[in-house]
Amino acid sequence: MLKQWRECLSVACLGMVLAGCAEAPEGEPNEEASQAEWVDYEAADILALLQQELRVASASEPAQCRVLPVGQKPCGGPERFVLFSTQTADEDKILRLVDAYNRAQVQDPDMVSDCQVLEPPRVVLRDGLCRVMPASRY
Repeated sequence: MLKQWRECLSVACLGMVLAGCAEAPEGEPNEEASQAEWVDYEAADILALLQQELRVASASEPAQCRVLPVGQKPCGGPERFVLFSTQTADEDKILRLVDAYNRAQVQDPDMVSDCQVLEPPRVVLRDGLCRVMPASRY
């Protein structure tokens, strides 16, 4: 199962979230859960919860579109970025999940990296959806 999680995660690319790659773990914390409640979760389980929370990034104004760095490469810098909209997602819960993922990931002794530096993507609002603008366009 862990191998499946890692394969799913390796396919993730900038600004895209893998929906349906894996199911949330049993006993998902409720909405009021604090960061401490995710302490025993593995990084992949927390990432699955984060992906469920991101939803479709629909927005009515550009200020609702947000990008967050997630994880940390051993050489420094974020592992990836996630895109969400404050109109459709619970920003506080997303921030708590990102923090929990970052803490869980740091404890992973098998963590490897390509040390490639990822630049934060530029986000635009188009047709009511937050979208990542390809690097070649900015």
